[in-house]
Amino acid sequence: MPRYLTSVFALPTLRTLQLHIRYQINELSWPNQCRVQYLTIHSCTLDEYCTILRHSPLLQVIIIKHCHFIMEDFQENDFSTLASVSFQQVTSLTLQNIINIKIDKLECLLSLTTSLVHLQLTSQVLIFDNSRWEHFIIRTLPLLEKFEFFFSQTFWLAYSPIYIESLIVPFRTRFWLNEKRWFINCDYIKRMCLIKIYSIPVCVSDFEYVIESDKISISTTVTTDNNATITDNVHTLKLDIVKLTTTAAMVEETVC
Repeated sequence: MPRYLTSVFALPTLRTLQLHIRYQINELSWPNQCRVQYLTIHSCTLDEYCTILRHSPLLQVIIIKHCHFIMEDFQENDFSTLASVSFQQVTSLTLQNIINIKIDKLECLLSLTTSLVHLQLTSQVLIFDNSRWEHFIIRTLPLLEKFEFFFSQTFWLAYSPIYIESLIVPFRTRFWLNEKRWFINCDYIKRMCLIKIYSIPVCVSDFEYVIESDKISISTTVTTDNNATITDNVHTLKLDIVKLTTTAAMVEETVC
């Protein structure tokens, strides 16, 4: 099977490839001059990722569905090795389900593709550190036009509205609001001690709507119909009808 797939990858007419297999890329002997332009892959290691970039000169779009292997494979000596390498052909990169990652490793990985116009990141940890994203984008990704992200993390502590407000302060600068016009939401789900920070509209297809009384929600946008804007890309919306109707009934009773 791997030998057959290797011959498929080498087809001169191949432009789009969705790869959902358990074989390692190196086992498949990725062709030296793969003609693929649009690649979706379930997961890969750091070495495999570099192999794909090195041997795919026409590759423009990469989507990696699960990024745990590529991050776990990161070693300290990789920083110096990758610092001098850049693959300019890639203009769109999507990294989904990022776990166990430090921001310096993620920055090193993104530095491999400095010509990005579009970047999307989803993670089960909050990947940001004050103004670090702003500085990194200015320095390393100067062509970036669209930055989508969805970071969420559950904590064991309850947080105050003041703390939640502090999380979104780095996204209120001129860079985010005026130059890029990238707007951000921060939700704190009280009953779960869950913090979600995400770009608007939300870039995940499944989204849970939480009623206002159960959360603290702060945004960098002043759009009046913010909920409609947030869910532009959502295909599956989860909401608790019982809580929603109960809250509506309580509001109506109070008004009357």
